[in-house]
Amino acid sequence: MIAVINSYTWNRRWTFRSGNPEKAQEFTKFLIVAGIGFGLNVSIMFLAVSKLHWPDYYGLVLATAIVTIWNFTINKLWVFKEPVIIE
Repeated sequence: MIAVINSYTWNRRWTFRSGNPEKAQEFTKFLIVAGIGFGLNVSIMFLAVSKLHWPDYYGLVLATAIVTIWNFTINKLWVFKEPVIIE
């Protein structure tokens, strides 16, 4: 949980520079994305190693690439999305 809080904090401050005052809602979305990313990681590793009989390293590289793209994309488009300002 400490790692997730650390990741949220740095993504909020540095990567996406979010100014959203709704931190609890934003953090909840972040947890959902991280949970799905974890599930993807486990699923990809299981498929690669147990079903396809790839070496662990290949599964790890594939899972890392896919989950990194997943996390960044969904965090950018949903979690830390810039608010629409209507004037």
